[in-house]
Amino acid sequence: MPAELHNRSRFWIDKAKQHPKTINPQSNTSVQHTLMTVFWRRIYGEEGFCKIAVGRFFNEELRRANARHDDRQGADDQLALWPDAYRPLLKQIDRAEVYVPSRKEWVRLEPGEISRSNVKEAAEYLRQQGRETIRRGDWLDALAELMPEDDRLAAD
Repeated sequence: MPAELHNRSRFWIDKAKQHPKTINPQSNTSVQHTLMTVFWRRIYGEEGFCKIAVGRFFNEELRRANARHDDRQGADDQLALWPDAYRPLLKQIDRAEVYVPSRKEWVRLEPGEISRSNVKEAAEYLRQQGRETIRRGDWLDALAELMPEDDRLAAD
């Protein structure tokens, strides 16, 4: 969180905790209620503060929504839709859906729902994601090697 946003958030939270309409300053619900009823217009009027705060809210909501996406749900039920020869491989894939970038959507692994070219595209997409993940892991290892042994890095 940018320092300025953190400082402004801290300022408004402290004001709300001290306000007489806050029933319990130790209760997040009580403090949030005061922020949204007593101080909302002043908070909303701060240049850029709301834009950053709302952006952070949407970022968190998107992370939660993506975490809830379970691409395995229904994978076992789908096996019966495929010919016997395909089933061992589908069990190894263990996914009910795969992401197809050209369609910009998750596509069910079901006959008639996904084409051969879509399957190939989803495979390449996953391989690319894996390469990027490995590369990022390598960079993190390199960063760790640069850091001092005591796990602390003094800010310049």
